[in-house]
Amino acid sequence: MNARLFLFLLASVGVGCGLVQVNGKPITFGSSSASQEQAEPEPKPKQTQTASTASSSALAAGPAEVPGEPGKKLHDIPHASVKRLTWTPVQQYMRINEAESYWAVIVGDELGDKLSQAGRLAIIRTCFGRTKGDARDASLWAICGADVEAMNLDAFAGELAKEGLDKGTRTELVNDAKETLDKAKAIGTKVTAAAKDDAGVAAVLAAGPTARTDWQAFASAHTQALATLEELQELARENKNGRAGDCVAKTQSTFAKIARVTKWPEYDTVLSPIEWYANKLPNTTETYIAALSWGACAFLSHKSGEALYAAVGNTAWGKDDRERRYARRGPRSLTVAKLFGEPFKAKFADRSLSMAAMVEPSGKYQVVGGYATLMTPTDASIAKLVKDGDSTAIKFSSDRVMECTNWRDTNKVQSVSPNGDVMYEKECMKREAVHNEHSDVVTGSDFTGGLGPGVAVMTVDGFPVIASKGNKFVAALGVKL
Repeated sequence: MNARLFLFLLASVGVGCGLVQVNGKPITFGSSSASQEQAEPEPKPKQTQTASTASSSALAAGPAEVPGEPGKKLHDIPHASVKRLTWTPVQQYMRINEAESYWAVIVGDELGDKLSQAGRLAIIRTCFGRTKGDARDASLWAICGADVEAMNLDAFAGELAKEGLDKGTRTELVNDAKETLDKAKAIGTKVTAAAKDDAGVAAVLAAGPTARTDWQAFASAHTQALATLEELQELARENKNGRAGDCVAKTQSTFAKIARVTKWPEYDTVLSPIEWYANKLPNTTETYIAALSWGACAFLSHKSGEALYAAVGNTAWGKDDRERRYARRGPRSLTVAKLFGEPFKAKFADRSLSMAAMVEPSGKYQVVGGYATLMTPTDASIAKLVKDGDSTAIKFSSDRVMECTNWRDTNKVQSVSPNGDVMYEKECMKREAVHNEHSDVVTGSDFTGGLGPGVAVMTVDGFPVIASKGNKFVAALGVKL
């Protein structure tokens, strides 16, 4: 591989607290500081109204209000921790309500059976936050219609009461929630009616049940793999060292099997090489879960592993819309992937309809926040590896590159400065081979499979992206091929 030098930037999502409203009055989050260090980004704040759904009988069953102790307001609820599986129902509701719809969809999938009715309601609100009011909303119903149908009003009211919200707050949440649910049901009615006369709309709606069936089958066959991923991601969100445990044994070999059947091309692009190579992996649910698990493990194993975790988890993988890869973390995100991340074919009777016109969830998702490092990839031949516990120094051989050693000014004007100085073009009169030295790179010892003296390796921020010996690739994304 030829040496290339470029800079690239992975955008991070800002950390902030969102606002919710009750009767148009903004209510802030609880007393815990939002400046707490986090490995994942906070969702981008957006102005929303609060919502919930409950029956009056369930509200009446709430805790008795003691004079002087009227109960909690929303701003009394503590700020949710980075460990999202510990979020209470109201914390789920408040955090998801802050988010862009794609973030909400994936978080709902990550929560799985730990998703509360309050959290489900927030997903409904966020998912249907951008509608067109016609058949183009069929995609939204395919993604989140099942949540509308599964919404349990009495259970939601019970969650509000259990967390001690005062009666006035509960009543306002319930009133707003009923309106939210009615609007979502109206969307379902409209697109279902449209599907009766348009096979294309019907095909879009069918993607939801298909994705739910496919995910259920996958989850049943990969129970332990999903449990491992859930555990690793919770640890990764805490952003603490020394939490890898035995994750390498649990995740590396599974990912290596996929990497060994992947066709790895020669790198030739201006995009980030680690994102570019991650995008060459098979576009399947099994690959996504395996890559995300190995990426989370790499992040926990060594600081250089953050580059891999960001590449496979910060969606979309591909920078070009034609190469975009969506998360496949559960039934909702799998529906998004089926509709927008694959060549989904639907023949619409209405000529104004197309998949490009269907409403797509907004925003992006990041498993690692704050990852905004200017990086210059290293592409050179290894002289030797020096292992020191969990870290290994990659020492490179010096090589020879052709450089111009004698320049001559020409009479062609290249530019003129504001003060009138003239710069002339130069012409190279002589090129010579000169020594080119490469600085050492420190990577995780668990990522050095396939590496050794004489192997040419490309690294990004210390992580070995691709390696070859002669015309044969010997390692990719931290595993031996």
